[in-house]
Amino acid sequence: MERAIPKFVGIPASAVSCWITAHADVHWANLTEPLRLLDWEGWGQVPEGFGAATLYAYSLL
Repeated sequence: MERAIPKFVGIPASAVSCWITAHADVHWANLTEPLRLLDWEGWGQVPEGFGAATLYAYSLL
């Protein structure tokens, strides 16, 4: 993150204070009704809020 954010966004990366275990690939193709997450092969440690930010970014497309 400390290399990628400045490289692609042009601003320094903020410090990550909380890492959590998460799905790490949340997008609409991995969500079902009733709410379930599919496709867990990419799970791991991510900064808190990463899943919500990823889903938001996919929603912008």
